[in-house]
Amino acid sequence: MKEKMQVLNQLPLKIIALLTMTIDHIGFMMRAFGAFPAGSQALIMSDIFRMVGRIAFPLFIFILAEGLHKSHDRLNYILRLSIFWAGIAIAELIISAAMPNIYFDAQAFTDLIMFALVIYLIEHPKKPLRFLAIMPFAYIILSFVAGLSEAYAYSAGQISVWSSYFPTFMRCGYSLYGFLMFLGIYYAPVLVKKVTSHFMKGTDIDLSEWTEGPKYQGLINSIANSSIIIVTLIFWLLQKITGLNAFLYLGTIQSYCVIACLFITFYNGKRGWDRKWFRYLQYFYYPLHMVLIYGVFALFF
Repeated sequence: MKEKMQVLNQLPLKIIALLTMTIDHIGFMMRAFGAFPAGSQALIMSDIFRMVGRIAFPLFIFILAEGLHKSHDRLNYILRLSIFWAGIAIAELIISAAMPNIYFDAQAFTDLIMFALVIYLIEHPKKPLRFLAIMPFAYIILSFVAGLSEAYAYSAGQISVWSSYFPTFMRCGYSLYGFLMFLGIYYAPVLVKKVTSHFMKGTDIDLSEWTEGPKYQGLINSIANSSIIIVTLIFWLLQKITGLNAFLYLGTIQSYCVIACLFITFYNGKRGWDRKWFRYLQYFYYPLHMVLIYGVFALFF
């Protein structure tokens, strides 16, 4: 029965990720413009939009992990992500300059680049280069420590001076939380392949044929989902114990990201429809939709 549920390829996952991200940013702008009174239905709706938006990030890192496993040229893949990130940074800088009172959350796509670089370097065929993986990993940790420092200073009625030199738009938005989640997702196929090859040794089952089947993909999906749920639960508990929201991006609202597991369960491991123009459209969609949403809110509010 579970195998029959695997009806989604990468295309609908990408579309769901982009749509939920867009809904999230609409909710963000609803609060950022301060156009609605406290307790209004509009602000309640903005919170709902932000909850829906939590679905996007786990889907993006799941798609990233799939891309790294299946890409024939990882470096080119990361370069495309970097161009994408540059477009996002420019869009956010333009909007921030036009409306300085808007506070931007750190970019989630900075996370994607850093996560991809860690994997690219740590698995590089030239072993001396693998040591360089410590650089993007250090960037992820620094982003986390900066957020933690600010959260701690805020709780003590103080200001974290040093982290102000590390602008939020340059940080990894999900930092350590997102990276641990990503590692579980990325290594899910590796773990499943190793375990199944061990248990199938000496049997007449064709491993290469089995890895193309729905049961294999179902196991990968289950481990990926477990990573999302377990890491979120750990950071949710840390946030509850310490009272510091830095342990869980956007506080307890981030726990709604586990809804993404539902869509990952339906994933069949296929790329689906893909065209070059559509890939570039995805890269430019983020800065374009941010400018468009900002423009609409600036016009009416």
